Amino acid sequence: MKPTEVGSLSEYISEINSLHTTMDTIHGDLWFRGMNSPDLELKPGIVWRGIDERLENTIIAEFNCNSYPLLEKEPKNSWQRYALMQHYGLPTRLLDWTKSPLVALYFCLLGDNSSDRVVWCIDPFELNKFTVDKETIFTPDTLSEDDGINISSYLPKSLRELQSTSVPALPIAIEPPFTNKRILAQQGCFTVHGTKSDGIEEIFSKNIPGKISLFKIKKELVEELSIQLHEVGIKEDSIYQDLNSLTSRIIREFCNV
Repeated sequence: MKPTEVGSLSEYISEINSLHTTMDTIHGDLWFRGMNSPDLELKPGIVWRGIDERLENTIIAEFNCNSYPLLEKEPKNSWQRYALMQHYGLPTRLLDWTKSPLVALYFCLLGDNSSDRVVWCIDPFELNKFTVDKETIFTPDTLSEDDGINISSYLPKSLRELQSTSVPALPIAIEPPFTNKRILAQQGCFTVHGTKSDGIEEIFSKNIPGKISLFKIKKELVEELSIQLHEVGIKEDSIYQDLNSLTSRIIREFCNV
């Protein structure tokens, strides 16, 4: 796929607006994911680490056994618990996306300047239309089914009651329950992957090529675009919503000596 190169924040926003016009979409219809290397595939931690189902359930059991005294608030259901695991870096079959192109740009610019950066953009409605023939975004919470689809079957078996159901093969797009302020601030959403190891970019390129786009930022522009994002208020504490990010931002802005 040939990426669209952008050299400034205004150019990036213009390209996003053009994409919305071309695809006849509005904010929230398209999802974005920023990555700090053009070589990374759109695969979740469980997939790119090569973790099988048995080890996946062992990891989850270990988390469940040891996380209770550390939780500020107990998750209300299995999907909230699974999203919590992803939030704290545990390998899952969830892949993070955002409805905000600016948030995606922020994440792709993190780290040193040794590599070009990319922002992927997909139409999640088209993904679900292809994989499960439902042009909708699923919102798993307390219901086991959503629009006739057994959403619970996408959970690891150790997180659901009906363990006899097989995990589906292809991924779907879901909106998580907004149980913490960070996910809400980042306008977070997920693709949840099945048993097939194909990346999202591969699925789109082979089956729905007109519904995926790629933006590229040259490594020489990383610092400049980061400054431009900070100037419009996309900063550490607005993204992470905690005291660590607040102090990090204050040090960066006032103690750069």
